[in-house]
Amino acid sequence: VVLLLEVGHVPLADANHHVVVSTDMARLDQQALLQGASRHAHRIELLNLAQDPLGQLHRHLGLFRQLLDTRSWVALDVDTDGRVLAGHDDLGSLQLVEIDRDGTTTPLTRLPSKCRGRYVRGRRQVVVEHDQGGDENFHVFSVGLDGGDAVDLTPFSGVLASPIALEDERPDEMLVALNERDRRYFDVHRLSFLTGALQLDTENPGDVSEWAADRELRVRAAVRARADGGYSVIVRDTPQDAWRPLCELAVEDGSPTIGGFTPDGGALYVTHSGAANAKRLLRYDLATGSATEIA
Repeated sequence: VVLLLEVGHVPLADANHHVVVSTDMARLDQQALLQGASRHAHRIELLNLAQDPLGQLHRHLGLFRQLLDTRSWVALDVDTDGRVLAGHDDLGSLQLVEIDRDGTTTPLTRLPSKCRGRYVRGRRQVVVEHDQGGDENFHVFSVGLDGGDAVDLTPFSGVLASPIALEDERPDEMLVALNERDRRYFDVHRLSFLTGALQLDTENPGDVSEWAADRELRVRAAVRARADGGYSVIVRDTPQDAWRPLCELAVEDGSPTIGGFTPDGGALYVTHSGAANAKRLLRYDLATGSATEIA
């Protein structure tokens, strides 16, 4: 486990003493880390596991035990009544917990592997994505907050499932990507919470690696892999319209990531490194195609 660690931070009893553990120190700006710590009278130790990992483990056994025993929380969603859906790894893998407004916690899942989830608006229900014991065969489950068991909403053997969109404006359904038709490609399916039925919404032509939908659960953006190794972000105004390119990226720019539509559906957030030496977040006006750098 330790040898797979990329970057870890161990809080020690002395609040001014920090240890950064990494297998790839080249990814860290070590000078900036040390200078920043010095300015605030903090002390930082850098442990590079790429160099003599077994020796480092032996010399700092107590430290690594503390690192592996450190538990974490992550906030995932908030419902309309102010309850927080959170993830907690007290059981060894990230499981879902609900935190009420008074601070009381209620465990929601005890699944064989880590999971993530979101509330379904208007229902005491959570949609959960997880695999079976780390096999990366992810399915989408429904967990009732009345104490019911998790129900597999995508019960297809050998098929991967991934949530695409779950919006307050359409509380009775969500969009899910499935490779049921062809294991190589992920099509978009519409999942009904009322009936459990799955209906094909948008078929993958064979070159789409990412889909995005607006707040009305209409698939209106995608990332397309081109034959030359580059990528295109494509959009359309309605599901009945033809796709058109929004931006084109070269091979060296890598794959872009769609951040989502603006609430009115008139603009799209995209992260990519085109025409720059680092990834940037841009807001594309879908009417004009113009881009505004956000960060």
